[in-house]
Amino acid sequence: MITNSRMMLSGHIMLIEILNRPFYRFAIVAEQRDRDQPFIKPVPIYGTITFNKNKREVVADSLNTSFGNLESSTRQWIEKKLMKEIDEYHERQQLVQQKHS
Repeated sequence: MITNSRMMLSGHIMLIEILNRPFYRFAIVAEQRDRDQPFIKPVPIYGTITFNKNKREVVADSLNTSFGNLESSTRQWIEKKLMKEIDEYHERQQLVQQKHS
């Protein structure tokens, strides 16, 4: 979850496909809430993102709200989660390879 003075963001990001390294596709289900107005319905963010790990940038998305139109703090939260998912995936792959060696 990311929290700044006005917005709270929570949700899940999952790696669903490795297209061709360095490109990874992710599914996203999240919501953004205004902390100052907690009774207002949260804004959903959902869909898929294609991420270039080498350039550390989103190269395509099919989100309900275009990635470029999201607030910068929301984009940063998503990018941070994407990198964490990629790192965790590679750590798991390394453990599997070590186990089979």
